[in-house]
Amino acid sequence: MRHFPGDPDHLKNINGTFCDTFADAARMRGLFEDNSVWEKTLKEASNSLLPSQMRSLFVNILIHGSTQNCVIDSLSLWEMFKEHMIDKRNCTDAVKQRRIDRALAIIERYLFANGKQMKDYRLPLPSNSLTDDPNKAVDEFFFPQHLNDDDVDETVDTSFEKAKLNHEQENFYKLVLDAVMDPNSKNRLFFLSGDGGTGKTFLLNFLLFNLRRLGNKVLATASTGIASTKFYAGGMTLHSAFRLSINNEPDRIPSIPFQSYFGRRIIESNLIIVDEITMLEKTVLENVDKLCRIMVPKNQHLPFAGKVVIISGDWKQSLPVVKNSRSPEAQVAVCLQTSNLYPMFHKTRLTQNMRLQPSEIQFKEWLYKLGTDTSGDKIAIPKSMFVESREELIEFVFDKGFDIQVPICLRDLCSPL
Repeated sequence: MRHFPGDPDHLKNINGTFCDTFADAARMRGLFEDNSVWEKTLKEASNSLLPSQMRSLFVNILIHGSTQNCVIDSLSLWEMFKEHMIDKRNCTDAVKQRRIDRALAIIERYLFANGKQMKDYRLPLPSNSLTDDPNKAVDEFFFPQHLNDDDVDETVDTSFEKAKLNHEQENFYKLVLDAVMDPNSKNRLFFLSGDGGTGKTFLLNFLLFNLRRLGNKVLATASTGIASTKFYAGGMTLHSAFRLSINNEPDRIPSIPFQSYFGRRIIESNLIIVDEITMLEKTVLENVDKLCRIMVPKNQHLPFAGKVVIISGDWKQSLPVVKNSRSPEAQVAVCLQTSNLYPMFHKTRLTQNMRLQPSEIQFKEWLYKLGTDTSGDKIAIPKSMFVESREELIEFVFDKGFDIQVPICLRDLCSPL
């Protein structure tokens, strides 16, 4: 290291080579870990992932892969793997350049959604960059299919055009559609619940697809990143959409400029969807309510500033995690059900299971009683779940997969300590 005062730019001069950034200079001096782990990750992924999946992985590496000792050389990774991020079928030189530009545009949109820009990672800008056209950035967030219309590997799922709803789903769909189309409708807050397999996520995607097709702007969010990927397009976490801190506290409302990218998304949205709501503490949704009222002051007297809101979940599944507490009472105390907002939501429960075969209905009823604690003091396990011997259990669990010992001996099983 150089420990003398002077022009900071001298630090960029490494044995006569002048670096563009301090990070480059530190990397040349060996002060950072290299990109090898991410190079190996992308190289292995390129053998099996589609271009769209490669782009998503690349963005996740950029956003989450840096550590204190590893500043990612984003441009180097892009140059190494950019051809794996485009569709190479029928790819002339001219088409290749257009698809590379398209890939950069998609990467830029992903970064924008996470509050980042291309310049943060020294990546080249696509033509017609979102930074030059804020209106385009907001429009492409709400209608992401516009970006990918001419890409073979980016076909938008249109199966919802031909999908049919059952009676319960149809009733809920009409309720929400009426609320979105009529700003003066009385019911504007909806809670959708139901057991696993009743089609909650399918119904939300059906709503999302059809409302976007009608020109409505929908914020599709979920309590976790995994849950947000279940939306057919444009899903994100609630915290990301509303710029909430992870350590959410009552009345700790983020400051979002009205004309910013994030501010306009909130202001212009017609409908807000929050899936897996049961995992969130009540203060999260309460702060979203307060933020909406701040961003749309003319409707600050209305819950969520008059926006249509759908929350969805199943109370028999995961509840909020309370730090430093194992008490069920503590979990219940922070649940949405104890919030003053909860009584305002119109409740709809789906009961028709769309996955079960007729032979599985009895097991479904047994499982429901178990989950709702209505099976009595003694739980009778169905005889169909019994096995008569250890050998029968092994055969059921492993089937024939472990009969051949040689392949198993060539594998490692890794788990955290």
